[in-house]
Amino acid sequence: MHWSSDSKLFDKDTYDYISIKLYGVLRGDSVSHKSGYIRPIRQAFDFIEKYFKEKFTDSHHNVNSSCIESLTAAKLITELETGSKFLSSDEDRPLTDFAFFEPNTIKAKEIHPSLIIAFNGAYKIKRSTMTYSTEVRGGHGLTILVPTTGDQWPSLLEHFIDGSKTNGLYERFLYWTIGKKNFIQENSILNNELPSIEYLYVTRMLIGTRMYEYENEVIDYLRPILLSMRNNHATVSGLFAVPSNIRAEACKRRGADLVERIAVVFQNIFDTLRVLEPIRSIQFETIKKTTLDDITRNIKSVFYSNEGLSQVNNEPVYRADVDLKSLSKVQIATQVEQSHTRIPPDPIESYRIQY
Repeated sequence: MHWSSDSKLFDKDTYDYISIKLYGVLRGDSVSHKSGYIRPIRQAFDFIEKYFKEKFTDSHHNVNSSCIESLTAAKLITELETGSKFLSSDEDRPLTDFAFFEPNTIKAKEIHPSLIIAFNGAYKIKRSTMTYSTEVRGGHGLTILVPTTGDQWPSLLEHFIDGSKTNGLYERFLYWTIGKKNFIQENSILNNELPSIEYLYVTRMLIGTRMYEYENEVIDYLRPILLSMRNNHATVSGLFAVPSNIRAEACKRRGADLVERIAVVFQNIFDTLRVLEPIRSIQFETIKKTTLDDITRNIKSVFYSNEGLSQVNNEPVYRADVDLKSLSKVQIATQVEQSHTRIPPDPIESYRIQY
């Protein structure tokens, strides 16, 4: 979802726009091909930034990559100033950078809150020093995909088994373990007529910012499950059953947020394939200009125009030299008052989560 241009999920129950970024850790023993899973993704990201170079070049002709390999609290705020970022590496250095395995240290206490903000989408953050000031607006967020052998996992277990409370970061991660039972080893025959991962990213990049909502039958199915998870009640047919302890219950509550985001991710995959499926000029290793034109044309036929989406999370802009008190009327925000609660407006148009 890094290439989703900060698309959002609109929740009608809470009248909230939800970020759909995800954090992931891929855990496996050495020589379990972790980097083999991650490297094609990173290589595809590099291709996208070259292919759409104009989108990553500022007015000073500097190329600002959206992909980073290292992180500090100060660097995170600076990076989010220019847009959403993807943090990844072939090794687990980023986990060390933000003290993932040392939750009780001063370093962790400094950077973990910023990571939580980036997960939710940085609405408005100001960071200043004596010589520099920066501000993040617009819901820019962070996506993480990092591998690890798990050799430092015992330090985490010792921390949490001692009764330490979670700080809210760890249950926001999706964890996938590569073991003997799920290790994939096969010989694949190249079908040159199938789209490569670069095609998926090019298409999602062109689709741009979209607002998503649940179809009625989907939310009718999901609502009782998500409500049970957030209230730590027993779920349908024992789904997501967890032990009765504080940390497991926190994971279950946060898991409801992850289920929502994963649902949007799957819908995005279906939508992307829907655009690509009719195209007959796809070649796995190359992308023709005529194929790019076909993708753009199909997007226009499948999706609504997204020119009117700038109202989400925007604030009215007045020049710095204007005294607001002197104006006859001042717009407080693009939100409206409803039932004494400030509520964002419904999206002008949205795409539906159907599956």
